[in-house]
Amino acid sequence: MKIIGNIPGAHAAKVQLVEIDGKEYILKTEAAEEVASEKFFYKILQENKLNSLSVVEGDFLSPNQLATQYVKDSPTLAKFQKEENFKNWGREIGRMHSINFPACLIMNAPAVPKEISWAEFIGERIQFALRKETDLVANLPKKAHVLLSELLKVELQKYSLLHSDLHINNALIIGNTIFLFDKYGTILSGDPLFDLALMGINFPNHLYVNTDNPKRQNDTELLSTIKEGYGEDFISRDRKRFDSYVLLRGLIRYPSRYEPHIKLIVKKILEIY
Repeated sequence: MKIIGNIPGAHAAKVQLVEIDGKEYILKTEAAEEVASEKFFYKILQENKLNSLSVVEGDFLSPNQLATQYVKDSPTLAKFQKEENFKNWGREIGRMHSINFPACLIMNAPAVPKEISWAEFIGERIQFALRKETDLVANLPKKAHVLLSELLKVELQKYSLLHSDLHINNALIIGNTIFLFDKYGTILSGDPLFDLALMGINFPNHLYVNTDNPKRQNDTELLSTIKEGYGEDFISRDRKRFDSYVLLRGLIRYPSRYEPHIKLIVKKILEIY
C-alpha cells in the first residue's frame, strides 16, 4: 500500500488517498470500533442489494483502518444540489431504513455487534449532550430535560439500519445513483427518526427558523423533495418525537460552524412545547 497524500476536510478521522495493487482507494484511520461499524454498514447494504462503496480487505490493514473505493473529485450532493439528486437521496435513505433488525445493535470491540436497549443508547447520548460545557447546555430550561427524558420511553417494534450522520457531504453521486457513505458512530440499528432528525438541523428554514440566509431559501422545497423520495412525511409521523431527537442531536453537535442555526432551533422547539 502506497500513501499518495492526505485528504483535508475530515473531522473525526485521518483520511488519505492510497494506492493498492495499482488502484486508488480512500484510507480512513480512526477508532477500531468505528471502522468495524462502517464495515458492517457497507456489508449490510451489499447483502440487501443497496448501493454500497466497495471495501478492501487485507492483512496490510490494521483494525483501525478502512480502505474504500475512491471516486475522483468526490461528487457529493453538496456539489450537485439538483432536485432529482435530493429525491434520490431520500429514496436511498428510505431503502436503508427498510433494512430491519430484531434489536438495537452497537458495534463492540473487537468488531462484534452487541445488543442493547434503545433506551440505554439514548440515555448515553443524553448524558453526553448534558456533559458538554456550552452556553446552550448551561441555560437549558427544565422542559428541555423533560423532552429528552421522554425519549427514554420510546418503544420500537423494529430497529432500522442507521447511518447516524445524514448530510449532503455524506452522499456520493456516481452517475445518477446515490451512495451513502462515511457512516458515523458505533450505533448500527435503531429508530430511523434519530437518523432523520439531522434533516431538521440542516434544512431548518420555515421549520424552526426564519432566515434570509441565501443558502437556506430552498429548505422547504428540498425537505419536501427528500420526503417524497423517502416515501413518507417522516416529520409528521410523530412530530414531538422528531423535535425531541432534533433537540438531542442539536445539543450534541453545538457549537458547529457548519450548522449555525442550532441555538435558534433549540429555542423554537422549547417554545413549541
